[in-house]
Amino acid sequence: MFVALRARAVACVTWIKGERWPDSEFAPTEVPLHTPWGVRTKRGQLAQRPLELLDGDLSAHEIRFGLDGREQPSGHRQPALVTTHPSLPAAEAAGLLYPRWAKENVFKTLR
Repeated sequence: MFVALRARAVACVTWIKGERWPDSEFAPTEVPLHTPWGVRTKRGQLAQRPLELLDGDLSAHEIRFGLDGREQPSGHRQPALVTTHPSLPAAEAAGLLYPRWAKENVFKTLR
């Protein structure tokens, strides 16, 4: 699906599961969160790695983030996402999906 979308100049941002990354890969950053009331920022930690999909036919970026307010990523959850957008900054991608992740956690808790 990603290849078909790329052929139409459409980039994707989606969740991915994976192993925990070392804390040394994370750097403090401000993440813009898009809310119904506008954009606000939240301090967090981000890490990013290039990712080749489909035997190198598709370039992507895997991004991990923690937005629990800590200066160091130790102990925080590492929600992970993948984007095929060639120039979307990691903080912007995390800011797009963070509100969705927070809502999913609320529904999970309510169940």
